[in-house]
Amino acid sequence: MLKMITHPGQYFAVRSYKTKLPQQLRALYGKETLYTPTQITMAIRKAGLSTKYRKLAYQMYVPNKQI
Repeated sequence: MLKMITHPGQYFAVRSYKTKLPQQLRALYGKETLYTPTQITMAIRKAGLSTKYRKLAYQMYVPNKQI
């Protein structure tokens, strides 16, 4: 479950991670249910998104045991 969003920057990051990141992940790594933290970080960078809140993206797309 995602932590509570307490800063406006977090809100915009999560919104971008939900809309733009899935497309980038599919383009780079194919359609998967979950990805590794390294794959997430690389996709965030390639999509031109902020890495400041990447841990929120990890919570969305990485299995809990890998976080």
